[in-house]
Amino acid sequence: MPTSSPPNPRTERAAEGFSLLELMVVMAILSALFGIGIGMFHKLNRPERTAERAVKDAVREARLFARSESAPASVVVRPAAGEVRSLGLRTVGNWHFEDTAGTGWPIPATYPPEALVADGSVGSGLRLADEAELQIVSPPGSFDSVWGFGLDVALRPAGGGRPMTILERAGSWTVDLDSDDALRVTLTLDEDGGPRRSAFEYPVHLPNDRWTQLLVLFDGRSLHVEVDGARAADDTVFAEPKRLVRNPGVALTSGRDVTRYRGLLDELRFGSVLVGQRVELPVEVELLGAERVVHFDALGHLDPAWHRVPEEIAFRYGDPPRVLTVELGLLGTVRSVDEPAVRGEGGTSGAAASAPSEAGEASK
Repeated sequence: MPTSSPPNPRTERAAEGFSLLELMVVMAILSALFGIGIGMFHKLNRPERTAERAVKDAVREARLFARSESAPASVVVRPAAGEVRSLGLRTVGNWHFEDTAGTGWPIPATYPPEALVADGSVGSGLRLADEAELQIVSPPGSFDSVWGFGLDVALRPAGGGRPMTILERAGSWTVDLDSDDALRVTLTLDEDGGPRRSAFEYPVHLPNDRWTQLLVLFDGRSLHVEVDGARAADDTVFAEPKRLVRNPGVALTSGRDVTRYRGLLDELRFGSVLVGQRVELPVEVELLGAERVVHFDALGHLDPAWHRVPEEIAFRYGDPPRVLTVELGLLGTVRSVDEPAVRGEGGTSGAAASAPSEAGEASK
């Protein structure tokens, strides 16, 4: 006959749950851990550290743009709005003109098969003459940035017949040679009163006996033009940000009718300017100095044409007030300096005394 064993106090206590004393001990441990966690959270999320990370992230993003695309990039600093933002170029189209099918990325180009010639700048290229035109029809939405564009192309224009279009997206921008054979960039800008065409001339001659590499970059803040790696003139700097008129789906062409391009063309790369995420700094910090742009060259260094001394982005915080300065070295170093605020502190900028002269703007 089975017999029942005597009750085990430990088993009964486990079945009943925790004792009050055990619960109190667990609560005390959790409270201590939670307090430590809150303290660490506040330490890691102090407003000045959040602002410092935001500035460094914008700088890092601009440098990545520059290095990945081998093209200038920038960081816009806007103290009145308490924000920083990066600007950079991303390649959205490439054509090397190596076959009659117009093979390229992301869509093929259209041109007469007989325009393909063996003596391009690299491999084959295009010789456009008579009625022959280059067209890149129905480009994707990645071509339609209102913030700007980048154009990199090798060319040998034929003699005579000016004015002559080089490349354009009708209603948005045109790069051409005017009647005096000077290089001209025309932008159709979205102004308050409606679209406005603004033309910028560069007194450079594009020879017809050798290849020339042409780079045009408009990023809403400035217009930059290079011929064979050298600036055609000082960059045009706009007092207020400018935007292109949005023309979705407009073809990239070598012009139409009597002003279309005639000559050799090769190695065409087209890019769209991208704007990094708008970063507003915490309201507890005050961004110092005037609104400005920090320029980086294709290596991700401070552009020597704009900055001859290190650049500083500084903000004031706390009580008593302190100033945290993010210093950008000429060759890419970044360091932070946190120190008590000096009475009348207003922030400094190395670019203020070293920026190129502002180029004139002609409108029509």
